[in-house]
Amino acid sequence: AERAFRALPEVFKPMAVSGWSAVIHFELSGGDDWTVRIEAGGCEVEKGKQGEPTCVVKSSLEDYAKVLAGELRAEQAFMQKKISASNLGEMMKFGRAFDLPKLKDRLAAGAGAAPAPAPSSTGMNRACVGRRFDGSEPTFVRPEHVALYAQATQDENAAYAGEGALAPPLFSVRLLKDALFKAVGDEELGADMVNLVHGEQDMEFLRPLRPWDVCATRVYIRGIEDKSTGQLLRVEEELYAGGQLAVRVQASMFIRDPSKKKAGGKQGGAQQPSAPPSAEFSAERVVPADGGPVYAEASLDNNPIHTDPEVAKLAGFKGIILQGLCTMAMAGAAIVDSVAGGDPRRLARLAVRFSKPVFMGDTVRTEGWTLEELEGRTRYGFRVVNQDGVEVITGGVAEVAR
Repeated sequence: AERAFRALPEVFKPMAVSGWSAVIHFELSGGDDWTVRIEAGGCEVEKGKQGEPTCVVKSSLEDYAKVLAGELRAEQAFMQKKISASNLGEMMKFGRAFDLPKLKDRLAAGAGAAPAPAPSSTGMNRACVGRRFDGSEPTFVRPEHVALYAQATQDENAAYAGEGALAPPLFSVRLLKDALFKAVGDEELGADMVNLVHGEQDMEFLRPLRPWDVCATRVYIRGIEDKSTGQLLRVEEELYAGGQLAVRVQASMFIRDPSKKKAGGKQGGAQQPSAPPSAEFSAERVVPADGGPVYAEASLDNNPIHTDPEVAKLAGFKGIILQGLCTMAMAGAAIVDSVAGGDPRRLARLAVRFSKPVFMGDTVRTEGWTLEELEGRTRYGFRVVNQDGVEVITGGVAEVAR
């Protein structure tokens, strides 16, 4: 670890973080404390805590040695709770300011061994396809968490409080989070969490969740696909309540490659669909200034692009973005209120494609129309647009029991 810290100035990349000044303290359990100072385009390293820190990073000696050696990405370590930082933006800048693969080679060469092979440039590890990840332990649907989720998604439906209360349909994502983050944040998978955005979500609601239900979860990695501007990760999620399958999810996450753009300089994303039919119902909601952090607390989706402006900017956004599942939950609430008579038990399926980010202060409007009559249910199409008329959710499908 000392050799790694001492070698940091040799692999510092000042142009990658032009104008950055920082004093970062590292508190490593099982090892020494260190100070890394970035100033005037240079880097200095001292043992112990020196000066007033702009960021304090806490980790174990073993885990942070892996980060310094380029064996574990800093953002992955954060999502796996192997690292904590008082300033996430500084931590992410640190990861970009140093050539960690070069550091890894220097350390290996200094130890008298052949340099370790460079990390694969092919993206995520396809050997992980088919793996299953279970939630840590069965968990209760707690009424205070139900109330918090409904509040964070601006859903005032009376069905979520009082005697005989239900949980909002998308509350299940809170319970699935643990297993999902285990899968997406798996060290061997190698997904870049800072450049991860939610692509699609298709949810089937087989039975409603109620306070004090005992639930178990599992997530499967189903596929990895190469795209022109990154990679697509497909997962399947299952939530069991009282031993019965209650929610099934097919989801995709897009891992953007910042070095790639579509031909012609256009950013990645779906083509604009043809104009939808005239809306039969619509509903608007305004995203509050703290919408991302509030939903993070309610859903446990605390990816820092939703809570920390500096990290969001490092990921290429103008500010923190709202979790796609929060926008989806708002759309689901509009559908329940508009065509399900306010009864969330009638919502059988909700599927969306997340097409554009939603920012704090945006106004989002759900617009829906009838697609077809099925046996025992009606299928609706819908979309969600922002205040500028830009579609943030496309290809929405909802199925409502009659």
